Amino acid sequence: MEEQIQEQYDRLCQIPIVAGALRELETKLSPDLYYHSLAHTKDVLREVTTFALHDELDARQLELLAIGAAFHDIGFIWKLVDNEWVGATRAREAMELVEGYSESEIQIVQDMILDTQLVNISMVSVQVPSTKLGKYLLDADLGNLGRKDFFDKSELLRRELGVSRKLFYADAVAFLENHQWLTPSAKKLRGAGQSENLKKLRDYVHSLEKVGEEKEMGGLELSQLLFLSRLPLLLNSSLNTDKLVETAIEHLRGVLQSEAATVFLLDETGSNLRFWALKGGEAQLQDKRLPADRGIVGWVIQNKQSLLTNDPANDKRFYSGFDKESKFETRNILCVPLIVRSEKTIGALQVLNKKDEETGFIDRDLLLAERFAHQLALAIDNAVLFEKSERLRKMLTKLDQRKGEMITVLTH
Repeated sequence: MEEQIQEQYDRLCQIPIVAGALRELETKLSPDLYYHSLAHTKDVLREVTTFALHDELDARQLELLAIGAAFHDIGFIWKLVDNEWVGATRAREAMELVEGYSESEIQIVQDMILDTQLVNISMVSVQVPSTKLGKYLLDADLGNLGRKDFFDKSELLRRELGVSRKLFYADAVAFLENHQWLTPSAKKLRGAGQSENLKKLRDYVHSLEKVGEEKEMGGLELSQLLFLSRLPLLLNSSLNTDKLVETAIEHLRGVLQSEAATVFLLDETGSNLRFWALKGGEAQLQDKRLPADRGIVGWVIQNKQSLLTNDPANDKRFYSGFDKESKFETRNILCVPLIVRSEKTIGALQVLNKKDEETGFIDRDLLLAERFAHQLALAIDNAVLFEKSERLRKMLTKLDQRKGEMITVLTH
């Protein structure tokens, strides 16, 4: 059976519509998506092949499942939350360009991709299938729950979300306890593995409860960890980049109990910084610019290092010009670079003036800002990419309309 599975998997990967989706994932997915990567999509494609062959689905059903698997996470290129609609739309567009797929088949693929979205039922997240084939894609999407690599895959997802082990794996226990396989083959091939993984996971969570709070939480308070766990949903509640960032840094300002927060973005030349999103005392500096090598923010960007100072006036890197212009007194600073795709710096996050003047900012605050900045940079990069793709799509639509108008004129 393994030889047959590999043979069919290789064949499915060569189907043009599937191969095209895999190439797009390979070239466009952010490397910061540790779990929702090209490797995950290929894993789902292999799992769906395995389950379909064991249950003797026909070749056409297997092909539709392969398309669904290839496109089910492609929306992550543009959006981290509610991306299933993007994937379903992209699958429809790709299938409509190829002769031979009926409307009912296209709808089946769309539905199975939309079914991969988690739904909250009685405070538990589950996936709800709407079609027979959808059950196979859902089982394949969560196939690692019943495999020996479950903990490796779970750690990738935890890193991607940026939450503590204690919070993440407690939720994972509840998820496994409520998860039910939907197809005969998945129940047979993954059911026992899920039970074994659940037992190991419960033991692991019990051991985490014995670990000191400071050691497990990396110095972060519970309220800060909860903020980070909800951050992906907050950051991807909108693809309007300005609104997204302003909402996010306002929440950060509240959690850190600070007077002001600013996001600086590098311009296309990389030589200037723009005050892009501001909350607090320096808000009147919106859209002001400064050289990318000036001040503490310039140093942070140039060196790709975070910085905390509770005495900026005596730090030679501090630039006081904007304080004078805005009549804002900077007493302490947190500044963190915004880095995407592991190397590219797109700007910096700066937080000013801890309201508790006795302590100022502490290392715990810097750690929170760094974890926040990692998610923020990814969200900004995705939102900007989405906006560019939308502009290109609209431009191509206009070109098609003009082409149609010209053809109409010429034929009359």
